[in-house]
Amino acid sequence: MGLFSFPAPRGRSQEPRSTVLGRGVYIADGVYLFVGRDTAQIAATRLRILKAFAWVEIVSVLLAALGGIFYSPQFIRRIDAIARTCQAIVAGRFNDRIPLRDSGDELDSLAAAINDMLDRISMLLDNLRQVSSDVAHDLRTPLTHLRNRREEARRKSLTTADYFGAVAHAIEDTDRLLAIFTALLRISQIENI
Repeated sequence: MGLFSFPAPRGRSQEPRSTVLGRGVYIADGVYLFVGRDTAQIAATRLRILKAFAWVEIVSVLLAALGGIFYSPQFIRRIDAIARTCQAIVAGRFNDRIPLRDSGDELDSLAAAINDMLDRISMLLDNLRQVSSDVAHDLRTPLTHLRNRREEARRKSLTTADYFGAVAHAIEDTDRLLAIFTALLRISQIENI
């Protein structure tokens, strides 16, 4: 196979020279057979393919730009909604949630995960408030008894035995308070495991 360039035929000097792609063989003494094809058609086809790829690329870039122009404001609005909700949570509004669009996309998955996390945090904070209230109530009763018994001992105790009895009751009340604190510390240690 080889490329050959042939001069233009006589009388047609204004036409360009042609390049032929072909194969030649000797089939007999002094007889050479050459079969070839003009490469102008191949070059024209190559040029048409390159132009088609260029148009496809231009259309793809335009469609991508239009898609970006159309979808980016929606994307930014959704990201802003997530950011606003997170800022509200930081500000202490623990009941705010990120709105879902039920589109099933990644942002909806992220919003659902954050909302689940916020629900769990809200539940834990409610539990903490309840525990704090219960602890305050559990501590108030023995402290009230301790104070009332000391007040009664101050008003009514006349002998040393009365004072010893009041001190014994104070020690019992103090022991109950210490048991409550020990239980609270133990619960805290178990939760940290």
